[in-house]
Amino acid sequence: MNWTVHTCPIDDNLDMRAEFLVRSRQYEFAVVRCKRCGLRMVNPQPPADILNSFYDTEYYGKQAVKFIPLIQYLRRLSIKKKVRDIMSRQKREFGKALDIGCADGSFLFNIKQRQWDTAGLEISPTFQKNSHLEELNIIIGDLADQHIPDQTVDVVTLWHVFEHLDDPNRYLREIKRMLAPGGLVVLTVPNSDSWQAKLFGQDWFHLDVPRHLYHYTPSTIAKIIAPHGFQIEGIEHFSLEYNPYGYLQSFFNRVLRDDNRFYDALKNIRSIRPTTFWRNIICALLTPILVIPAIIMAWIEAQMGHGGTIRVYIKNTGS
Repeated sequence: MNWTVHTCPIDDNLDMRAEFLVRSRQYEFAVVRCKRCGLRMVNPQPPADILNSFYDTEYYGKQAVKFIPLIQYLRRLSIKKKVRDIMSRQKREFGKALDIGCADGSFLFNIKQRQWDTAGLEISPTFQKNSHLEELNIIIGDLADQHIPDQTVDVVTLWHVFEHLDDPNRYLREIKRMLAPGGLVVLTVPNSDSWQAKLFGQDWFHLDVPRHLYHYTPSTIAKIIAPHGFQIEGIEHFSLEYNPYGYLQSFFNRVLRDDNRFYDALKNIRSIRPTTFWRNIICALLTPILVIPAIIMAWIEAQMGHGGTIRVYIKNTGS
């Protein structure tokens, strides 16, 4: 199997500094940092068949519903807020939205209720389009193969998708082509410059190697989008949905050597990974004790501009 050595997508540089090795299943992945721009990345990158094996039902959940009902309900409340925030920035009553990596379709359902024309794209061949998604226009395949007309999309969203893309510049070029003048791109990514990333290192929950091929910061996001005629309009550093749990699971990984297994227990699937019943019990008992400190830490790091995950609002400024 050929593992491909990639140059940095920001400055086409091959001069990398090794950070650490991450073992997942039977494979070992190297995380390196570009010496010029500071972008972290998995390098060399695994071939498609190995990478696709990490996007199975363990990842998507049953019926594309990723979490147990309570957490799924809280996620949907968060998504409603995302839609309101986008509408307040877009300041238009109607438009067309494309959600890349649409998963369970929650964002599309919400924005469609506002009479927007919507489409979703799932880039993984292992994603299954289930019956509850039939009323949505969901395409499975590569973005470049969809031939979306030029300058016809008003909002493009990538909710924790951008870090998964093996060729981010190709996606940025295609988004630029289809996006209307003044259109909005909204993406969320883990922040490799966050306090929790620095504190926990390779035990950081949001590292998620090898699915996360690139590990961005606000600075590297700004650098990679600029040549495509995009400009950052705003960054939000606090997410109640993601950032406190980043502290919780990272703590379990470091102290209990949990390897994200408690996170697996919260999913809408029976994990294929071996787990320890008592480890899950300990994590469940510790969670009520640690959740308030985790929220406080997540809030403080966000106020200091180092949130565990970031939501980036990007304007189409070029012609």
